[in-house]
Amino acid sequence: MSDFRPISLCNFVAKIIGRVMRNRLWSILMIIISKSQSAFLPGRIIFYNILIADEVLYHMNTKANCNNHLMELKLDISKAYNRVEWNFLEAVMLKLGFCRTWVY
Repeated sequence: MSDFRPISLCNFVAKIIGRVMRNRLWSILMIIISKSQSAFLPGRIIFYNILIADEVLYHMNTKANCNNHLMELKLDISKAYNRVEWNFLEAVMLKLGFCRTWVY
């Protein structure tokens, strides 16, 4: 009996609560989320952004001799999802009409 450990259902319960909340908010989320967001939604793949960027850079390099004024930017989006200010997020959700119980 030394290997006996009680079963913890914390992760299971958290997943159920998260799924219920997502299902209740789904119709609102489809209105709020921009069409240009390309990740974390069914049918949208973030890899397409890499393909588009590659195509744009290829086009810019092949047209470099044509006196076009082109510019490319390299943006650092590392950990972009971890750098959201909570105060800002709360203010936006309240402005969008979410109930305070959902926000806090």
